[in-house]
Amino acid sequence: MDDMIFNRSATGTLQHMQQSMESGEAVYGVMKQSALVQLTHFNIITGFVPCSMHCINLGIAKQFIKYWLDTSNNPYSLNNQDIALIDDILTRIKVPSKLTRYSRSIRERSCWKAREFENWVLYYSTIVLLQIPRFKNYVQHWSYLVKAYFILLQVNITQEQILEADHLLKTFVALAEYYYSKSAMTFNVHQLVHLSHSVINFGPLWSHSGYCFENGNGKIVERIKAAKGVVHQICRNIGISRSALILQKYLDDQDPDSMILEYVDYLENRESIKTNKTDTCRYFEKADHAPMNWRRELDLSDTALIYKKMVKNNCLYRASNDNQHRSNNSYALLTNNKFVKIHYFIVDRAKNIEYTICNCVNVTDIFQNHNLNNFHIKKCSLLDDTLHAVNTCDIDKICLLVQNEQEIYISPVPNLSSY
Repeated sequence: MDDMIFNRSATGTLQHMQQSMESGEAVYGVMKQSALVQLTHFNIITGFVPCSMHCINLGIAKQFIKYWLDTSNNPYSLNNQDIALIDDILTRIKVPSKLTRYSRSIRERSCWKAREFENWVLYYSTIVLLQIPRFKNYVQHWSYLVKAYFILLQVNITQEQILEADHLLKTFVALAEYYYSKSAMTFNVHQLVHLSHSVINFGPLWSHSGYCFENGNGKIVERIKAAKGVVHQICRNIGISRSALILQKYLDDQDPDSMILEYVDYLENRESIKTNKTDTCRYFEKADHAPMNWRRELDLSDTALIYKKMVKNNCLYRASNDNQHRSNNSYALLTNNKFVKIHYFIVDRAKNIEYTICNCVNVTDIFQNHNLNNFHIKKCSLLDDTLHAVNTCDIDKICLLVQNEQEIYISPVPNLSSY
């Protein structure tokens, strides 16, 4: 039991394949030879990447929800009262549009899509399970996975963060049998010990998951503009896009100031409604003149305008009084790691200045466990009544707000690239 365990190597696995071919039996779990060994520069071990969509969202998330909701007489079993509490919180959450899917009742989990399970893992599960006092140890154990998953989904991940995520994942795996018995040690749970290494080799989890293919299907669907001639529409629009790319590449080299480039850009980025577009943002809906007090304080021109709706980095942000029944796009994380509640946006074309008028949201950590320091989900302790002006370029990410009867929680999304 104290012997050092080494990972499989490509060289050793090829030897086992050869031995298996000669003996006709499995050698260390390897049966015969894979056709993929013929691929040039393909590593038969590290070339296979764990898919977080299937491993965590459609695998481990489902597995542990089943332990909690579909069992009885176990320390981790939830009763009908607990489930009703979870449902009450889930059905009242207003999610940012960036998350693509609204939260649904936990009783409808058999109909959940992969993205809904991801939202459950990253944003909802820790909060709702914290509302059940006897679940303290189980929610801390679960949150090791949640924190590690969030870290590995970020755009920029440091070496220290990868090591931290690896430690959290291995702690989660090591304690899974203790809390849920040996039956919890499934293949998906085992794959967690390899996730951090796959990030080192291939980048953040979102960059090599099954969502890439799902997003491709979504791009195809976006090409459909009418009910008739669907196949023709898809082929025509994709053909135009590909031709535009070739034309753009050619003109960038030959005539970068050509009006043809402007027309190509128009074809690809036609706007159906009037907008105010700046270098980094796009503002929507009717604009009003900026209030006099802000024009004086910020030294704005008389032509400065306020907007209630803005898109930055393909993410929608709205004024706090302009939210929908099931969505809330008015909370954001700044580049200085401060949380804010957005009131409106100011654009001064004359001085090329953009501001966001907001309240600061004061937060506290939800865990005292040192392994869960800097957990991405925070408890809102106080909303500053004073309005502040921050540079709109300092808005980093959209945030999700979750509220129950006594407490309010806030969490940023890990990135704006995978949605």
